[in-house]
Amino acid sequence: MEGNRRINGDIYAGVFMITAEDGTDGAKDLSDEQIQRYTKMFEADENYTQDEVEDSIHMTFICLD
Repeated sequence: MEGNRRINGDIYAGVFMITAEDGTDGAKDLSDEQIQRYTKMFEADENYTQDEVEDSIHMTFICLD
């Protein structure tokens, strides 16, 4: 997959969705203010080489009690 965006140092490949958290571990719609903020944040195209995308691939396992 092609790289899409860099967020907190990681390259996200493919399509992703941003939602708000509803306070009960669920998702809800973004507010108008959040939509404006993320629209501005992601308005410019970003381009990555395939090597950059591959170098960013990793998995994190979190064990819960």
